[in-house]
Amino acid sequence: MGEISPYNTVTVEMYLDYMHHVLNDKCLVRKAHSFLPYLFKAIDKDKSGIISVEEFILFFNVLGLKEQDAILAFRAIDSNGDGKITQKEFVQHGRDFFVTEDEDRISKYFWGPLEH
Repeated sequence: MGEISPYNTVTVEMYLDYMHHVLNDKCLVRKAHSFLPYLFKAIDKDKSGIISVEEFILFFNVLGLKEQDAILAFRAIDSNGDGKITQKEFVQHGRDFFVTEDEDRISKYFWGPLEH
């Protein structure tokens, strides 16, 4: 977060190299997603214990991502289709996003559709 400059950007290759290293170290895998419960609480603006689609859209807007992508990601993460994302759903799919290489997994929509 912050100003984008040549000194704080990460190339796709750098990110993939780093994540490959993380995936092969069980301790780092746990650390790579340990922030997710805190992120859930930050997105849960009304502190209801669930994330609504409106809160999720706001989260995507803050990240500069598209509202339509937020809706698609929300539907993918909402495993039981009840129109709410629980912390368990959020953490499960968020963790899976970081540790799976299978691009067909629902969790790959965690940050919206992947771009190639």
